Amino acid sequence: FPSHDKHGVEVNDYGCAREEKAEIRINVEFASGKTDIAPAYHSQLEELATFLKTHANTTAVIEGHTDSSGGQALNKKLSQARAESVKNYLVTKLGIESRRLSAVGFGSEKPVAANNTVEGKQKNRRVVAVISE
Repeated sequence: FPSHDKHGVEVNDYGCAREEKAEIRINVEFASGKTDIAPAYHSQLEELATFLKTHANTTAVIEGHTDSSGGQALNKKLSQARAESVKNYLVTKLGIESRRLSAVGFGSEKPVAANNTVEGKQKNRRVVAVISE
C-alpha cells in the first residue's frame, strides 16, 4: 500500500512525493584546490552511510562543486575529484557498495553563495548527496 501525506500526495518512505528526490546535504567543504576530507566531516558521512544501509533500495549521486576561482576545465576536474573522494570514503571506510553510488563533478556551475567573498567561496566548495529509490 502506498502511503499519502495530509494533502493526498503519494509519498515514499522518507515523506517525499514519489517523483521528488531526497537531497542529503552532507556539506563536506574543502580547502581551495584540495580533495581531502577533513576529519570534521567524518560524522556527516557516517550519518549518510547509516541512512543508505537502513534504506537498502536507495542509491546516491555524490555531486562535487567548486568556487569560481580557476578555469572552467580545472574546476570540472577538481569537482569530480572531490565527488570521487567522498564516494571512495563511503565505499572503503564505511562499507557502502560502490554500485549504489555515482560521482559527478559540476565545477562552478551551481553556486549556493556569492563567489565574491571568502565565506561564499568556502560554501561553494562542497559535496552534496542526492538520494533516489
